[in-house]
Amino acid sequence: MINKDQSSGCEKELAVLLIEDDLVDQMAFIRLMKEQSKSYQVEIAGSIADALTILENKPIDIIISDFYLGDGTPLDILPEIIRRGIPVIVVTSAVDPDAAADAIKRGVDDFLVKDQNYNYLKVLPVTIERTLSAHKVRAPHHIYQTVSAPELRSHKSDIPDDVEDIHVRRLVIDQSELIARYRPDGVTIFVNDVFCQYFGKTRGELIGKQFDLLLPAEECDLLDGYRAALTRENSKITIEHRITLPDGSIHWIRRKERALFDEDGQIIEYQTVATDITDRKLAEDALRESEERYRMLAEYAFDGIAIQDFSGTILYVNQSIVQMLGYSRSEEILGKNTLSFIAPEYRELIIHDMQNVLNGIQGYLQKYKALKSDGEEFFIESIGTQITYRGKPANIIALRDINERECAILNLHKELARKKDFIDVAAHELRTPLQPVIGFLDLLIEQSDQYQILPDVLKILKKINTYVEMERDIVNKILSISLLESVHNQFRPPLEPVPIRELIELVIQQEKCRSEVTVILNIPKDTVITSNGAIIFEIIDTLVSNAVTYSRPPRQITITSEKTDTEFLLSVSDNGVGIPAEKFEVIFEPFFISDADKLSRKYGRLGLGLTMARKQASMLGGILTLTSSSGAGSTFTLSLPLQEPVKQEV
Repeated sequence: MINKDQSSGCEKELAVLLIEDDLVDQMAFIRLMKEQSKSYQVEIAGSIADALTILENKPIDIIISDFYLGDGTPLDILPEIIRRGIPVIVVTSAVDPDAAADAIKRGVDDFLVKDQNYNYLKVLPVTIERTLSAHKVRAPHHIYQTVSAPELRSHKSDIPDDVEDIHVRRLVIDQSELIARYRPDGVTIFVNDVFCQYFGKTRGELIGKQFDLLLPAEECDLLDGYRAALTRENSKITIEHRITLPDGSIHWIRRKERALFDEDGQIIEYQTVATDITDRKLAEDALRESEERYRMLAEYAFDGIAIQDFSGTILYVNQSIVQMLGYSRSEEILGKNTLSFIAPEYRELIIHDMQNVLNGIQGYLQKYKALKSDGEEFFIESIGTQITYRGKPANIIALRDINERECAILNLHKELARKKDFIDVAAHELRTPLQPVIGFLDLLIEQSDQYQILPDVLKILKKINTYVEMERDIVNKILSISLLESVHNQFRPPLEPVPIRELIELVIQQEKCRSEVTVILNIPKDTVITSNGAIIFEIIDTLVSNAVTYSRPPRQITITSEKTDTEFLLSVSDNGVGIPAEKFEVIFEPFFISDADKLSRKYGRLGLGLTMARKQASMLGGILTLTSSSGAGSTFTLSLPLQEPVKQEV
């Protein structure tokens, strides 16, 4: 509504104060005001205290107030409102005619009944206009309903004169609820349209019939007990019960029952306001079943499940944790601090992880040492997630006993270390006696004439020398691998310009590739990178030797290179039998030999070359990878990072 200032002729916004503590109702009211053609200035107060503050600081033309607020009712400040001459409309969703009557008697201008579909908002603008017009003559007794006048008149004949007006109108107009009235003998005397639609019957089929015939027998007994307890002072009850519809289906309703008494204290009528709550009941049942199911799963889960607050106090543990910690009852654990079950050296980590969960960083595994009831330490694995438990933030933790696994890993590491030590010692011990053998063989072969060695004996000595050299090479490789494993994280080889093509040509020459093997070299002559030439030479020598060994007639190996912005790629390809995908990683493990080699032993290989080559590539900051398919050959690719050129000293 727009007021005009008589002196200036200017239109003025109507200042409306809404006192409402429900955010949804606030939003609905604001949206309604914005949709009006008239101009409103809306102030929102979430409490009676906020309303007083606004009244003291801003001019208000009219007040719309919810009846029940967190810190009181508008009746608490009604004298102040009346003193300021501000009209007020009270809105409530409660079925409380006494409150409505009391509010009107004490000076409230108008009273609206709130319904769950917000139909009352449709008549609110008209109510505001009428209230402002009537305020000067103080005509407060207009209760505007959320149905049209013809609808109200159509129900009027059903409403007896001896029933309180406010209450009955509330029952009739609320079209979201089932409304009925019946006598103490159970005969139905009124039902509204929603009631008829709900049960699929006409008024004629319902009025005059026994009201409780619509209930299962056990629910009738329940209602009889509740009704017997009603008195004039305590005339209302709210219950939930099942009801049978004509199609035989069972539904649930929430029912507010009120008894009306005569002057002698005898019940003359019952009034019922009911709402279908079947969906809610089904949801509650499903939730209850779900909670029970999850409770059973949690209680008897193989893994331990615990809930603690963020001070560390244990609120819940399942049986797995009770057994895991060596106790017999959960009560021996509940209420204690989590840290009392954790080994001292891990407690700071526990506190840190708990803070992470509180800050929303969660869902990651951690490993701790826990303490059993007898003080024995054992390894556990945990993962925590923040939840709400009993209305407060909490940390739900899944725990798993991994002591056997951790002990097995520790034992495995010890066993591997023991074997490595054995191999290292054995390799050293083997190399020691080989040195004089090789020296004596070299002496006999080089000075065969001096020692008058016969030609046939010389051939035998040369053959022995070949096998001894092979044995020394194997021992040296074993020792080299051991050395690489112990120093490759600390040792960084010196860098230098490396002419790649020259290096590869030298490898091919020393490899003395068999005449039947064709080598295709697709590498520019001026290819130079900054790396370590000696190590690259050893890697290439291994790859070329491997390619020559496993190529098939017509034997051919191809060596190519490529430079990107960040790395140098060198690939060695053969036309051999290929390698299946499941062996791509295992072939780089020490002492791996293919099944065919194991059977034939025709290559006389030990399975250490590729292991050393990959470790050497790692020392240079690179990686050695494989691509292959059965029957189509294999390609080994050395990827090295491009280093800054070495500055030459002047």
